[in-house]
Amino acid sequence: MTDVSFEPSAVPTSYFQVGVRLDSLPASSSQSGGDLLKEKGYLNVFSEYDVLTEFLTDGRFRVVDNQADADILWYRRHFRDFLAFSEEFPDKFCNQFPNESILTCKDLLSIVCRRAVPAGQPIVNTETLDSLPLWLPTTYNLNNDLANFVAYFRAREARGLDNHWISKPWNLARSLDITISDSLNCHIRLSESGPKLVSKYIERPVLFHREDVPDGPVKFDIRFIVMLKSVQPLRVGIYKRFWLRFANKAFALDEFDVYDKHFTVMNYGQGDIHQKFCHIFIEQFDAQNEGSSWSKVEKEIYQAVREVFLAAVSEPSPKGLVHSPQSRAMYGLDFMLKWKDGAIQAIQPMLLEINFAPDCKRACDYYPDFFNDIFSYLFLDDDAPETIVEL
Repeated sequence: MTDVSFEPSAVPTSYFQVGVRLDSLPASSSQSGGDLLKEKGYLNVFSEYDVLTEFLTDGRFRVVDNQADADILWYRRHFRDFLAFSEEFPDKFCNQFPNESILTCKDLLSIVCRRAVPAGQPIVNTETLDSLPLWLPTTYNLNNDLANFVAYFRAREARGLDNHWISKPWNLARSLDITISDSLNCHIRLSESGPKLVSKYIERPVLFHREDVPDGPVKFDIRFIVMLKSVQPLRVGIYKRFWLRFANKAFALDEFDVYDKHFTVMNYGQGDIHQKFCHIFIEQFDAQNEGSSWSKVEKEIYQAVREVFLAAVSEPSPKGLVHSPQSRAMYGLDFMLKWKDGAIQAIQPMLLEINFAPDCKRACDYYPDFFNDIFSYLFLDDDAPETIVEL
């Protein structure tokens, strides 16, 4: 298949308008409810998330049981009708932006991220087989890019490069229906069971030495909480404190059916959860990786987050996020770290996915003011709290 391009296929605008992905857009005259605090001295909050109800203790916010009495609606379910919301409740806020599925659906996220590549520059370098952006694993949508994936897979195979790939459904979470394999036939067959993406499996992840795992270091990933305050102008904040998720068995590039070796999500009964405060992790990370520093990795993660959101607002609806003065949002962004090829001490952060309505129970258990800081940033005109940096 030497005549087939390695480039993922371009998709038409109609791809973003399929089924439940389509949101109605707010009226152009919609206004923010920002003056309500000055009028009342507080904002009423209706929440479908019990953790928020328990931990939102800032006196400038009051939790109510009735949506009609609320100034802020914080849903756990997807909200779609922004037009009716802007017309019927022009003084209320909600915790979602129109078209945010372009970030939270895996197939759309990969398309959005590739917009960060400068115009005219190829996604895949045919000489090195590296792909851009550097912080996104090489990814193909098997519904649209099967031939491109096969051509790229065989090119790697011909050069003796690692060819382990991870197959994921477009819209499932909690590591469901995920397969790791270096078999091309396996991934092709998996695509017959439903829409799938394949991403290059990170074969050289940065690992972490756990004292309670004597056989060797383990995989881990990092959850960051990111807030979107505005699309025009773009205002994105990131919570400085992050959460670690660890595998429970020493990593090796084998036994891909052993969950505790290759996966890190243990919140739903898959295995024991290894807890660690981020400040302790940073100390241990720097000690375990001489020549690298967490501060440098963190800067690269922040830059990647900013590039994602710049890409997300670079196109009009339905391909991009839409400005809505009544909207505020919070997302969970998951990163893994890998060693750059040919440079043992150079670390490259890799974005795995972006999650809608992330679970913040552990955040609140560790830092009880978590939601106070998040709400202060999103809904008040205060300067960003010390725990939040605006990108």
